[in-house]
Amino acid sequence: MIDAFAELAADETRPFDWFDAAVLSFQMGRRLETELDQIAR
Repeated sequence: MIDAFAELAADETRPFDWFDAAVLSFQMGRRLETELDQIAR
């Protein structure tokens, strides 16, 4: 998924930039962290 974000951000014809990629990557990490915490309980 992260690779897909990077490809989109690298394509200058799309309105998706590196900031968008960073935000979505961060949000995915936070969600994964939350889900793993719930499993560990």
